[in-house]
Amino acid sequence: MAPRRPGQLLRMVAGMQALGLAVLHLNVVTAPDATALYTLSLKVEEGCGLATAEDIAAAVHHVLCIIDAEARAAGQP
Repeated sequence: MAPRRPGQLLRMVAGMQALGLAVLHLNVVTAPDATALYTLSLKVEEGCGLATAEDIAAAVHHVLCIIDAEARAAGQP
């Protein structure tokens, strides 16, 4: 679960595409307390430099950390 922030979903999808990962399926569940759960099914595109599940997980985590840091720097909760 993560706090809902304007533009967060768009930045997540753009970040995945920049890594060479295509979003095949996206599910978003929101809660009354302004949090959201994002579930992504990703496809590794040809030419993607990520070879293992651990590489993909680490890269996706890095993208999410960047998005979170940018939101915090902008003063969003």
